[in-house]
Parts: sequence; C-alpha cells; structure tokens
Amino acid sequence: MGNEIYAKWKGESFECQRCGSCCYRQNLIVSTAEIKAILAHLKTKNSGQFEQFIRDCCTCTGRLIEYDKKLEAQYRNTLFNFYMPFGLECFEEATLVHNHIIHFYPTTKRCVFHNPLETSCFIYPARPLLCKFYPFVVAENINDINYEKSCPGMGHGSPPNERKLHETIETYGQLIGEDIKLVVKYVADKKLKPIKKDLIKESGLTNLEQRLDKLLASRFKEEKADSKESFPEYYRKLIDPYVELKIIPSSIPIEIMKKAFDFQISQRNKVK
Repeated sequence: MGNEIYAKWKGESFECQRCGSCCYRQNLIVSTAEIKAILAHLKTKNSGQFEQFIRDCCTCTGRLIEYDKKLEAQYRNTLFNFYMPFGLECFEEATLVHNHIIHFYPTTKRCVFHNPLETSCFIYPARPLLCKFYPFVVAENINDINYEKSCPGMGHGSPPNERKLHETIETYGQLIGEDIKLVVKYVADKKLKPIKKDLIKESGLTNLEQRLDKLLASRFKEEKADSKESFPEYYRKLIDPYVELKIIPSSIPIEIMKKAFDFQISQRNKVK
C-alpha cells in the first residue's frame, strides 16, 4: 500500500458522507460465505425493487430506454453473477482460482450494486465486511489500522470504536482463512503439482500471474490476441474449486475467462 493513498489511523474521526466514492475503483475481495449471503439477499428482492434500481442506474448514466423484461433480465444476470475470479495460482496441470472480487463496470469502474442516482447500495444489509470497514483497511502489520486519505468522511463525526475495528479485521481474517484452508485441501486432494523454481525462472511465471490478474481486473474488455499475453498450454484449464465443490454456484465470468483462454491458445496455434 502506497503512502500517498493510505495513512496509519491514530484515532481520527469518521462519519460516512453518503458520497458513494468508495463504490468506485475498488478491487473488493469477497469470501465465499459473503458471496452466498449476497446471493440469498438478492433472492429476497421483488420485481419492483429490481425495476427501481435498474431505472435509477440507467437514468444516471443517460441510458434510460423503454423499460422491458429484456432489460431487467440483462441487469438481473449481471447482479446475480456479481463475483469474478481474481486471485490465481499457477500449477503444472491448471490455473487455480483463489478468491473473487465484486464486478465493476469497465467504463465507469462503478460497483454493480451501487445506485448512482440515490448513492445507495442495492445489497446494503448483506454488503461485504470490507465495505463495512471502509475507509479503514488492514495494514501490513495486522495490529495496525490504515485508512484511505481521500475519503471525504474522514475528520467528520467521532472516532470509531477501535475494538470493533479490530474485531472486523479478525472476522474477515477468519472468513478468508476458511477459504484458504479449502483451497489447500483441494490442492492436496487433487495432487496438483506446483511449478518448479527453475521453470519459474525460465518462463517468468510470476509475471504471468500478474498479467492474469490484470486481465481479470479489466474483465477481458476488448482483449485481443497478443503474443506477449499468450499462455503455456497447461494454463488452458482454469479451475474454481469453490464452484467445483458446489460451495458457490458457477457464474458467467468463469466461462468468459475460459473462452478468452481458448481464444488466445487458438490464435497462438494459428501462428505456429
């Protein structure tokens, strides 16, 4: 975390200004437990609530057209497929999904659940812990708490309860920890082979993983075949263990990623 963005919290006050700035440009990691909670909350919404949310979003972006079931279906599809694979680990046999982030629209970088007209959240009662924690963030030293200096709410209201902040960090750590344990067990059960160090040195696979994350963050928007972004054949298989074990349902993004991988492989093979 760069010092130009974050500062160490020393008891400064905070009060949310409902500006919605935190709902933009965030790579918001969500645990599988949080994904399940959000999906359950979405299922409690009625058609009227969906329609109002969609109308507000379209009005704010200047894209309001005649409301129909097709438009609603498109938005519902985006909302129910809100999570996308983000953290990846490369093995000899496959690329493994470690965690997920909430979608944001490529052009505006707005979270799919943010209502820009009302500056409200469509899933507020079920919002992830990192949203509840903002503008505070976990520091590299877990005993410290950092905050985002650009948040307009800093300096307003009263200082938050430090004990509750640390409790939130602990709860988040437990949620992510459960996911990590599951991935570790999955790797052991499947006997996945880690990439050898000499292969990493020769192929620059650390950079490969960074490129994968970069591609995922942009949601493969207008990606074109590029020899610099081609992947070894054994990375064609992409596995999301949480989906395979039926902990969370499959979402569209994983299929988009597979198609993108296949496309890049096919383009590379054409050149051979």
